[in-house]
Amino acid sequence: MKSNITFYHLCQLEPRLRHLETVAKSIKAGKKFCASEVWYGPGGIKSQMRQLVGYEGCYSKNEILCSDEAYDVAYQHLWSLLPNCRHRGNCAF
Repeated sequence: MKSNITFYHLCQLEPRLRHLETVAKSIKAGKKFCASEVWYGPGGIKSQMRQLVGYEGCYSKNEILCSDEAYDVAYQHLWSLLPNCRHRGNCAF
């Protein structure tokens, strides 16, 4: 089923998502860059996002923001903005 929620709609409901988008867009990948570390690591983008959207950890009282659909939309959008890993071997995360 296609989602009717867009990332930009979520940003209207929760402007702090726009900050995470800016952070993801601003990341420059060096020779040993690991997207998974930036995403999953302590204080990473995913942990910050989970406080704003999704059923687990969402601090909002808004039903749309705390839905699985909002989580999926935000996750896909923000992850897609990260540069690809450039390190050798598998990701540590």
